[in-house]
Amino acid sequence: RTAERSAGHRMGWRTLLPVAVLGLFALVTLATLSKQHLSEPPSSAAQPAQVTDLDASVQSKKAPQLPEGTAPYSRSTVSLPSSASNASKLLPVVMFHGAAESEKEFIQVNHWIRSEHPGTFTVLVNLFTGSNSFSPLEEQVGGLYGYLSRLVEDFPEQFHHGYNLLCHSQGALVCRVAVQVMDHHRVVNFISLAGPQMGVYGTTWLESAQPFLEKNLPIPPLPQFIPSSIMSMGATILASNFHSFAYGSLQNSSSLANLWHDPLHEEDYLKGNAFLPRANGEVGRGSVGKGNFVKLKKAVFLVGSFKDRDYDSKLGLEPWQSGIFGFYKPGTDDELLPMEKQKLFREDAFGLRTLHESGRLHVEAVPNVEHGEWLSSRKVFQRYVLPHLARDK
Repeated sequence: RTAERSAGHRMGWRTLLPVAVLGLFALVTLATLSKQHLSEPPSSAAQPAQVTDLDASVQSKKAPQLPEGTAPYSRSTVSLPSSASNASKLLPVVMFHGAAESEKEFIQVNHWIRSEHPGTFTVLVNLFTGSNSFSPLEEQVGGLYGYLSRLVEDFPEQFHHGYNLLCHSQGALVCRVAVQVMDHHRVVNFISLAGPQMGVYGTTWLESAQPFLEKNLPIPPLPQFIPSSIMSMGATILASNFHSFAYGSLQNSSSLANLWHDPLHEEDYLKGNAFLPRANGEVGRGSVGKGNFVKLKKAVFLVGSFKDRDYDSKLGLEPWQSGIFGFYKPGTDDELLPMEKQKLFREDAFGLRTLHESGRLHVEAVPNVEHGEWLSSRKVFQRYVLPHLARDK
């Protein structure tokens, strides 16, 4: 038996040794890459040439061209009323998906809306789907701007009184900024479901995003059987230095880098993030699209809240407070400031405070609603989302 135990002991080490070596390799690789980039300033290519003109920058670029022989709408993405007499009193609802998703993310929601309000004109935006959803966010804002403008032109009767814009996750940030930069938009109500309005920061989010980042970072794909504890250590190391990757050339190629808001490196974020500080009026003239945003009848920001964790889902939002404009105080990763104490609210960068003071801003954190439940739970949707869809009077 002693011999058997010794043999088993040796076999155990033989099994664990490769895992330990791989884990150590992963940690050393992450640490080495971080040190290599730590001393490098953010790439000049990532620096916005005109930090004061995000709206002008978006407006100057043409919307993505559709491939020949294709149409922007189909029966699967646009639901028309069967007849004018059956038209719903509900304004049209346009829906835009989040990262790694497509218009199919809203199929169930589309069914619920049309069940509750038969005859409602609905549109599922089929832009930036799948891997294309990781395109730079300014590109996505421009593409959505072009799509919505064409939609209104192609269906003038249906959109005469405006429409609701309902967006989820990353798509909710894209939609919000699109409203800011769209002159003469027809959006009546804008509804954000768990959108990273202040960006993201945290090891849970970064660990979940790793598979999508491996294509852009010089990190070798890690075997699936590496223990989760080692993976978490690697994610912690990467998170502490990810700003040196995110605020470099990745700004021009990845929406995930555009979302990264490192409160421990706030100056690097303000200088190196080419999208979010501009969208939130944190740099430049300090006002982006306020005149357009305050045209909204109502802006709604919803997110799930949790007492025992910082994220609403491992594949969702971290910290969850970002969905309602809360975020870490600069210089800390454990002290959260609510919306009212954020610079963008105090200085009314794009009209958030104006809407609040005029009773047109609804901000709500709903206990224990997971990131995907906004689109998968009919009970959640009916109670918290459906009431905010405007009626055409």
